[in-house]
Amino acid sequence: MRLFEDNIHIEIPGRSTPSARSPEAEPSLDGKVNSVSRREAVEAFLRLRLFMPERQKRIVATCMNGEERQYFFDKMVEIAATVEGMPVTYQQDGNGDETIAHLHYFLGDCHWYITEKDREGEVEQAFGYAILHGDLINAEYGYIPITELVDTGVGAELDFHFKPTPMAQIKQALEDRYG
Repeated sequence: MRLFEDNIHIEIPGRSTPSARSPEAEPSLDGKVNSVSRREAVEAFLRLRLFMPERQKRIVATCMNGEERQYFFDKMVEIAATVEGMPVTYQQDGNGDETIAHLHYFLGDCHWYITEKDREGEVEQAFGYAILHGDLINAEYGYIPITELVDTGVGAELDFHFKPTPMAQIKQALEDRYG
């Protein structure tokens, strides 16, 4: 299965065609050469497999073979590095709203901000802040079972655009959004 079945060839003046570029060293939008290889990306993807629902994994795997593969190579390595560098449970204890959320999951109007992973290298559960159905009044910190979060029905998706952020900023943005 391919994401783009139309096979339309578009040539941009001044740029080489995709077939002329090496997937190992494609220029990014800022003109720099990306250094993440397919091998590094696949290794990162495999380390992240327990952090994504099945549907999201299938889409990412397809995209890693498509035109935008370098973006997905870079993104898998970036997210894997974030997960590997996350503090374990209790390391941010007492930080209050200065606690850093490292991952964000969403499903409709439900959001989970992961601040700590359970143990080094494991994902059975994590600690974070959960907002269900946009209800900020009942939002709370607690243990979040990552495996259940991504394995239930449609599964909550891992937000690829989220950057580690202090909870104070997240809560302010949520307050601005929901009132």
